[in-house]
Amino acid sequence: MKNSVNLNFDKPLPSYAQLQQALRQAIVSRKLVPGERLPEERVLAKQFSLSRGTVRRALAQLEDDGLLLRHQGRGTFVAAPDTLPAVPIAVILEGDPGRVRLGFPGELFRALMEPAASQGAELLLRQSADQRGAVEPAACLFLLPRNHDVLRNLASSGMPVIAVDYTVKGPGVDSVVFDNTRVTREITRHLISLGHRRIAYVEPLVTIDRNFVDESNSPERRAGYREALFSSGIHEEFVDQMPLDERDIRREFIRLLKRNPRPTALCAFDETVALGAWLAAQDLGLRVPEDFSIACFRMTDAPPRGMIDWTGCGSSLNELGRIAVARALQRVQARGAQASVPAGQALFAPHDWQKGATTAPPKP
Repeated sequence: MKNSVNLNFDKPLPSYAQLQQALRQAIVSRKLVPGERLPEERVLAKQFSLSRGTVRRALAQLEDDGLLLRHQGRGTFVAAPDTLPAVPIAVILEGDPGRVRLGFPGELFRALMEPAASQGAELLLRQSADQRGAVEPAACLFLLPRNHDVLRNLASSGMPVIAVDYTVKGPGVDSVVFDNTRVTREITRHLISLGHRRIAYVEPLVTIDRNFVDESNSPERRAGYREALFSSGIHEEFVDQMPLDERDIRREFIRLLKRNPRPTALCAFDETVALGAWLAAQDLGLRVPEDFSIACFRMTDAPPRGMIDWTGCGSSLNELGRIAVARALQRVQARGAQASVPAGQALFAPHDWQKGATTAPPKP
């Protein structure tokens, strides 16, 4: 209790108001969890060097506000969750705040909004973990975090920490991610089952100034591609990195298609890569899928890139957001019962096979 509530007697506020404000902050941020019993008035008075009358006045106001319940003979308790304000969750997107309106970070943030509203959470958009606001968060969701030590240090203090679409290892840090390795393994196995043996894998080349793609996805998806090849006895790889935009990929991919022998199929990192490859194949007079097959990771709750019926494995970005918010709330609710920082866990968004029109057996 003492670690959850801090008073600052330098503030120009009466003592009862400071205690009331500090308790309110602890309740709203769930440092004091619903149903938790507060110490008796005399204990609080001694703990904060206040009179019992001052403590009683602060508790009475919080009871009137619906944050506390006082039962004769039993004590004072934090109110039930359904009577408390929404759980404040900080959504941290490092760097320029304009990034939240651009590309994938903006889509990822929007995927958190509906589940937050439906699950009783309030999102607080912040640029860093140490940015202060009027409300202290009960948990932190990091979008595309760059400094993993920040997450680990924050988790070590007991704050629930979730990395969204990024794998971060460490005690107390949960990662809510797509099942990247499994997805590309299934995509590659599908191409192998059609008879392809020269299968390329292409991923975006991420730069610092265009850091809109989770770099941790790249090695995981590349690993799934390689696992599928090697388990099928195929040891020839066509692995390449290309610039992020499909126009750049279109130009660079022609080089890959001119190899002799050239790949007959592509396992693409995402639909941006797939579209660039599609355009490059057209430039060389190759038909998809008759001359060249393309399968990719798909986002199922967005229109297909280029309005092409892509073959591949897909996941829902909105489902990723729902899982992330639900996990943050679970961690907040469990915080009061945990004696130590929990082990970090990885939670995967479910994926489905998408039977599209961009793959076929290779020509004899």
